[in-house]
Amino acid sequence: MLNAPSLDWHSVAGFWNQFFHAPENMLTLAVFRVAFAALLLVNACSLWRAAEFCFCPAGALWLEDYQTAFKKSTWSLFHHLPPTRAAVHVVLLLHMVGVLGLLFGFYTQSSAAVVFITLTSLHSRNVYMLNGGDTLQRLLCFLLIFSPAGGALSVDAWRAGVSEAVADPWALRLMQVLVAVVYLRTTYWKLRGASWRTGRATYYALSLRDYRRRNLPRWLAREWFYRAASYGTLALEGALGALLWVDGLRYPLLFGGLLLHLGLQWFMRIGLFQWTMLASLLLFLKPDDLHRWLNLLGLL
Repeated sequence: MLNAPSLDWHSVAGFWNQFFHAPENMLTLAVFRVAFAALLLVNACSLWRAAEFCFCPAGALWLEDYQTAFKKSTWSLFHHLPPTRAAVHVVLLLHMVGVLGLLFGFYTQSSAAVVFITLTSLHSRNVYMLNGGDTLQRLLCFLLIFSPAGGALSVDAWRAGVSEAVADPWALRLMQVLVAVVYLRTTYWKLRGASWRTGRATYYALSLRDYRRRNLPRWLAREWFYRAASYGTLALEGALGALLWVDGLRYPLLFGGLLLHLGLQWFMRIGLFQWTMLASLLLFLKPDDLHRWLNLLGLL
């Protein structure tokens, strides 16, 4: 009988500490912060325009119905504010101030906390307008609170007299793990659907009128394309979830993810979900590569 190989716990602990705690340049996190905050600013402007319909007491979800259905199960600033249109605009204004602070890296962690609180309040006020991208936005905002995301490309870094910070990357790693889990979980649930296993899912998705932005060109509207797109999506999303930390595969996979999400954005209407995923992929760029690229562009 063969002896089972013993597990070297010292190696496991070393890998854990290296992965989560080895000091790393925070330029990657700073670039993500800027792109993510820009996305949140676009989203905030959209929420402001839709405030009357989505959040006000007499909007799509009446305040009385909201309190009956969700007050006991959700936390929100709206539970503690007067039930008025003015209160809605105060929360939205506070949200925009926090987003701008995050964008420019001004009191970065405090700004991230403000954005998380206000975004959670707005989302809980009308859960019927949400998609998976909104959940990911909240989780990323929460992790930004504990990260040194203002260590570069920020007012905080300028005030501290540093251009780039080196810090413990545990919050960055948790964001990367979160994004990987999103792709793996998406792949898992798709594999449970018969239409994905038979290669017909892309046909059904692109045929939904409510979500269709543009029609697929006629020369592509063929069975071979739908099958290739369905199986290709499964393979790519699974690889994005499992293999983005492999150096030799990182950039080819990121390029594949870029094409996937831009293609979905071109043909389908799913709010800012695709842009949220694209911003999240920035978390996997290497700081040394980013430093070189930004230097070439004259941004550092």
